[in-house]
Amino acid sequence: FSRTSEGFLSVTNTRLIQDKMSKPIVTYFPIGGRAEPVRLAFHIGGVEFEDNRISGEQFGKTKSDITKFPYGQMPTLEVDGQVFAQSNAMLRYACKMAGLYPEDALLALRWDEIVDALADFTGKITPSMQEKDPAAKAAQRKQLNDKTIPQWLKMFANTFNKTKGDYFLGDSLSGCDICAYKVFAWFSSGMLDGIDTDIVSKHSPELKAFADRVAAHEKIQSWNEAHSEPKKGMEGK
Repeated sequence: FSRTSEGFLSVTNTRLIQDKMSKPIVTYFPIGGRAEPVRLAFHIGGVEFEDNRISGEQFGKTKSDITKFPYGQMPTLEVDGQVFAQSNAMLRYACKMAGLYPEDALLALRWDEIVDALADFTGKITPSMQEKDPAAKAAQRKQLNDKTIPQWLKMFANTFNKTKGDYFLGDSLSGCDICAYKVFAWFSSGMLDGIDTDIVSKHSPELKAFADRVAAHEKIQSWNEAHSEPKKGMEGK
Protein backbone atom coordinates (compact mmCIF):
# COMPACT_ATOMS: atom_id res chain seq x y z
CA PHE A 1 0.00 0.00 0.00
CA SER A 2 1.06 3.61 -0.48
CA ARG A 3 -0.03 6.73 1.39
CA THR A 4 2.06 9.22 -0.54
CA SER A 5 -1.05 10.93 -1.90
CA GLU A 6 -2.22 11.44 1.69
CA GLY A 7 1.08 12.90 2.85
CA PHE A 8 2.69 9.68 4.08
CA LEU A 9 5.93 8.06 3.00
CA SER A 10 5.53 5.34 0.40
CA VAL A 11 6.00 1.77 1.54
CA THR A 12 7.17 0.87 -1.96
CA ASN A 13 10.25 3.07 -1.63
CA THR A 14 11.10 1.95 1.90
CA ARG A 15 10.59 -1.70 0.96
CA LEU A 16 13.30 -1.35 -1.69
CA ILE A 17 15.63 -0.11 1.06
CA GLN A 18 14.62 -2.94 3.40
CA ASP A 19 15.35 -5.58 0.74
CA LYS A 20 19.00 -4.53 0.83
CA MET A 21 19.25 -4.66 4.63
CA SER A 22 19.28 -7.36 7.31
CA LYS A 23 16.20 -8.00 9.44
CA PRO A 24 15.90 -5.36 12.23
CA ILE A 25 16.17 -6.67 15.80
CA VAL A 26 14.04 -5.10 18.54
CA THR A 27 15.32 -5.90 22.04
CA TYR A 28 13.24 -5.29 25.16
CA PHE A 29 11.68 -6.96 28.19
CA PRO A 30 8.98 -9.63 27.61
CA ILE A 31 6.22 -7.03 27.89
CA GLY A 32 4.77 -4.33 25.65
CA GLY A 33 6.04 -1.12 27.24
CA ARG A 34 8.22 1.28 25.29
CA ALA A 35 9.01 -1.22 22.54
CA GLU A 36 5.43 -2.10 21.64
CA PRO A 37 4.70 0.82 19.27
CA VAL A 38 7.88 -0.08 17.36
CA ARG A 39 6.88 -3.73 17.13
CA LEU A 40 3.37 -2.79 16.03
CA ALA A 41 4.62 -0.38 13.37
CA PHE A 42 6.81 -3.08 11.82
CA HIS A 43 3.97 -5.60 12.04
CA ILE A 44 1.39 -3.29 10.48
CA GLY A 45 3.77 -2.32 7.68
CA GLY A 46 4.67 -5.92 6.93
CA VAL A 47 8.33 -5.29 7.81
CA GLU A 48 9.98 -8.49 8.99
CA PHE A 49 11.87 -8.08 12.26
CA GLU A 50 13.24 -10.13 15.13
CA ASP A 51 11.37 -9.64 18.39
CA ASN A 52 14.14 -10.26 20.93
CA ARG A 53 12.67 -10.37 24.44
CA ILE A 54 15.03 -10.70 27.39
CA SER A 55 14.46 -11.00 31.12
CA GLY A 56 15.33 -8.37 33.70
CA GLU A 57 18.05 -10.71 34.95
CA GLN A 58 19.59 -10.99 31.47
CA PHE A 59 19.48 -7.22 31.05
CA GLY A 60 21.04 -6.64 34.45
CA LYS A 61 24.02 -8.79 33.50
CA THR A 62 24.65 -7.08 30.17
CA LYS A 63 23.37 -3.48 30.39
CA SER A 64 26.86 -2.13 31.04
CA ASP A 65 27.94 -3.38 27.60
CA ILE A 66 27.62 -0.21 25.51
CA THR A 67 28.00 -2.18 22.29
CA LYS A 68 24.62 -3.78 23.09
CA PHE A 69 23.00 -0.99 25.09
CA PRO A 70 24.48 2.38 24.03
CA TYR A 71 22.95 4.24 26.98
CA GLY A 72 22.45 1.36 29.41
CA GLN A 73 18.74 1.23 28.61
CA MET A 74 16.16 -0.63 26.58
CA PRO A 75 14.60 -0.86 24.10
CA THR A 76 17.23 -1.02 21.39
CA LEU A 77 17.01 -1.53 17.65
CA GLU A 78 19.75 -3.24 15.67
CA VAL A 79 19.88 -2.51 11.95
CA ASP A 80 22.65 -3.92 9.75
CA GLY A 81 24.88 -4.51 12.75
CA GLN A 82 24.39 -1.01 14.18
CA VAL A 83 22.64 -0.70 17.53
CA PHE A 84 20.35 2.27 18.16
CA ALA A 85 18.48 3.40 21.25
CA GLN A 86 15.74 5.83 22.33
CA SER A 87 12.23 4.52 21.75
CA ASN A 88 10.87 7.55 19.91
CA ALA A 89 13.79 7.59 17.48
CA MET A 90 13.24 3.88 16.92
CA LEU A 91 9.53 4.47 16.35
CA ARG A 92 10.21 7.14 13.73
CA TYR A 93 12.50 4.76 11.86
CA ALA A 94 10.02 1.88 12.06
CA CYS A 95 7.18 4.09 10.87
CA LYS A 96 9.22 5.40 7.94
CA MET A 97 9.91 1.82 6.91
CA ALA A 98 6.23 0.90 7.38
CA GLY A 99 4.68 3.91 5.65
CA LEU A 100 3.31 5.24 8.92
CA TYR A 101 5.30 8.48 9.10
CA PRO A 102 4.29 11.65 7.19
CA GLU A 103 6.22 12.87 4.18
CA ASP A 104 4.50 16.25 4.50
CA ALA A 105 6.61 18.48 6.78
CA LEU A 106 3.66 19.98 8.66
CA LEU A 107 2.06 16.60 9.29
CA ALA A 108 5.46 15.32 10.45
CA LEU A 109 5.67 18.22 12.88
CA ARG A 110 2.28 17.29 14.36
CA TRP A 111 3.30 13.60 14.47
CA ASP A 112 6.49 14.45 16.37
CA GLU A 113 4.62 16.80 18.70
CA ILE A 114 2.13 14.10 19.67
CA VAL A 115 4.73 11.38 20.24
CA ASP A 116 6.97 13.66 22.29
CA ALA A 117 4.00 14.92 24.32
CA LEU A 118 3.02 11.32 25.04
CA ALA A 119 6.53 10.77 26.40
CA ASP A 120 6.05 13.77 28.70
CA PHE A 121 2.66 12.39 29.73
CA THR A 122 3.93 8.93 30.67
CA GLY A 123 6.88 10.55 32.42
CA LYS A 124 4.44 11.96 34.97
CA ILE A 125 3.86 8.39 36.17
CA THR A 126 7.54 7.52 36.65
CA PRO A 127 8.08 9.01 40.13
CA SER A 128 5.18 6.98 41.54
CA MET A 129 6.56 3.81 39.92
CA GLN A 130 9.89 4.39 41.66
CA GLU A 131 8.40 5.32 45.03
CA LYS A 132 9.10 2.66 47.68
CA ASP A 133 6.94 4.03 50.48
CA PRO A 134 3.35 2.69 50.04
CA ALA A 135 1.67 5.75 51.58
CA ALA A 136 3.68 8.18 49.48
CA LYS A 137 2.98 6.16 46.35
CA ALA A 138 -0.75 6.10 47.09
CA ALA A 139 -0.75 9.89 47.53
CA GLN A 140 1.10 10.37 44.24
CA ARG A 141 -1.32 8.08 42.43
CA LYS A 142 -4.32 9.95 43.85
CA GLN A 143 -2.90 13.23 42.48
CA LEU A 144 -2.33 11.56 39.12
CA ASN A 145 -5.78 10.01 39.02
CA ASP A 146 -7.71 13.05 40.20
CA LYS A 147 -5.81 15.86 38.51
CA THR A 148 -2.73 15.18 36.37
CA ILE A 149 -4.04 12.50 34.01
CA PRO A 150 -7.41 14.23 33.43
CA GLN A 151 -5.58 17.47 32.59
CA TRP A 152 -3.36 15.72 30.05
CA LEU A 153 -6.29 13.84 28.53
CA LYS A 154 -8.04 17.15 28.03
CA MET A 155 -5.01 18.52 26.20
CA PHE A 156 -4.72 15.45 23.97
CA ALA A 157 -8.45 15.60 23.21
CA ASN A 158 -8.01 19.21 22.13
CA THR A 159 -5.24 18.20 19.73
CA PHE A 160 -7.20 15.20 18.45
CA ASN A 161 -10.33 17.26 17.78
CA LYS A 162 -8.40 19.68 15.56
CA THR A 163 -8.17 17.07 12.80
CA LYS A 164 -11.88 16.25 12.61
CA GLY A 165 -10.91 12.74 11.51
CA ASP A 166 -10.74 9.26 12.94
CA TYR A 167 -7.06 9.62 13.85
CA PHE A 168 -4.68 12.29 15.10
CA LEU A 169 -3.55 13.26 11.58
CA GLY A 170 -6.89 12.81 9.85
CA ASP A 171 -8.39 9.72 8.26
CA SER A 172 -5.29 7.51 8.03
CA LEU A 173 -3.66 5.50 10.80
CA SER A 174 -0.10 6.59 11.56
CA GLY A 175 2.60 5.79 14.09
CA CYS A 176 1.56 8.52 16.50
CA ASP A 177 -1.88 6.86 16.73
CA ILE A 178 -0.24 3.56 17.67
CA CYS A 179 1.76 5.30 20.37
CA ALA A 180 -1.28 7.15 21.74
CA TYR A 181 -3.39 3.99 21.69
CA LYS A 182 -0.80 2.12 23.76
CA VAL A 183 -0.56 4.93 26.33
CA PHE A 184 -4.33 5.25 26.74
CA ALA A 185 -4.69 1.46 26.92
CA TRP A 186 -2.01 1.34 29.61
CA PHE A 187 -3.82 3.85 31.78
CA SER A 188 -7.04 1.84 31.40
CA SER A 189 -5.48 -1.60 31.85
CA GLY A 190 -5.59 -1.99 35.62
CA MET A 191 -1.79 -2.35 35.70
CA LEU A 192 -1.40 0.95 37.54
CA ASP A 193 -2.57 0.75 41.14
CA GLY A 194 -4.68 3.74 42.11
CA ILE A 195 -5.56 4.71 38.53
CA ASP A 196 -9.22 4.21 37.58
CA THR A 197 -9.62 1.80 34.67
CA ASP A 198 -12.33 4.04 33.21
CA ILE A 199 -10.19 7.18 33.46
CA VAL A 200 -9.93 7.69 29.69
CA SER A 201 -13.61 7.09 28.94
CA LYS A 202 -14.67 9.22 31.90
CA HIS A 203 -12.60 12.26 31.00
CA SER A 204 -12.38 11.95 27.22
CA PRO A 205 -14.95 9.76 25.46
CA GLU A 206 -13.52 10.75 22.07
CA LEU A 207 -10.08 9.42 23.03
CA LYS A 208 -11.65 6.19 24.32
CA ALA A 209 -13.45 5.81 20.97
CA PHE A 210 -10.20 6.56 19.17
CA ALA A 211 -8.29 3.94 21.19
CA ASP A 212 -11.00 1.36 20.51
CA ARG A 213 -10.80 2.18 16.79
CA VAL A 214 -7.04 1.61 16.73
CA ALA A 215 -7.39 -1.59 18.78
CA ALA A 216 -9.86 -2.89 16.19
CA HIS A 217 -7.28 -2.61 13.38
CA GLU A 218 -6.83 -6.09 11.89
CA LYS A 219 -3.03 -6.13 12.28
CA ILE A 220 -3.17 -4.81 15.85
CA GLN A 221 -5.78 -7.40 16.79
CA SER A 222 -3.66 -10.22 15.37
CA TRP A 223 -0.57 -8.95 17.24
CA ASN A 224 -2.41 -8.55 20.54
CA GLU A 225 -3.94 -12.02 20.27
CA ALA A 226 -0.48 -13.50 19.84
CA HIS A 227 1.17 -11.43 22.60
CA SER A 228 -0.93 -11.23 25.75
CA GLU A 229 0.05 -8.65 28.38
CA PRO A 230 0.44 -9.43 32.10
CA LYS A 231 -2.01 -7.54 34.26
CA LYS A 232 0.53 -6.96 37.00
CA GLY A 233 4.29 -6.80 37.28
CA MET A 234 6.55 -3.92 36.27
CA GLU A 235 3.33 -1.93 35.82
CA GLY A 236 3.62 -2.44 32.07
CA LYS A 237 6.86 -0.47 31.66
